[in-house]
Amino acid sequence: PLHVRHAIAVNPRRTGELEGRRLLLVADVFTTGAMVSECARIFSAAGTSAVHVLTLARVDAPRREY
Repeated sequence: PLHVRHAIAVNPRRTGELEGRRLLLVADVFTTGAMVSECARIFSAAGTSAVHVLTLARVDAPRREY
């Protein structure tokens, strides 16, 4: 997603601390998933073995009536 690309980064000096670790991201609201996806991409690239997400609330897409 373009609007969150480069919004998250891992300090290169700390990458070794993530290597092989499982990571839990805690998000208050899951809207489109763009931020969670970008975080997972960045942390996976930094060497985490797994990225899990815990979300407290989710925004439903509006229902379309035909």
